Amino acid sequence: RKIADDIGFSRVDNGRNLLTIKDKRNKLSHGEQTFYSIGKDFTVKELDGFKEEVICYLKDVIKNIETFIDLKKYKLREA
Repeated sequence: RKIADDIGFSRVDNGRNLLTIKDKRNKLSHGEQTFYSIGKDFTVKELDGFKEEVICYLKDVIKNIETFIDLKKYKLREA
């Protein structure tokens, strides 16, 4: 969101669970927790919902960046 604000393309409002996903992913990558210890707190349906939320969020970000480029809004920022 900060990058969107800094560059000037539209922010995406959805993605309320992205911080949780990022934090859990970081704990996995740094060996602080295991897949089991993180996964035991979520149902398969919840995990699938997280996946769909991330996909929708990223699609919206890409769409907003494409619109920013197509409308040449980057030129407006140079002035």
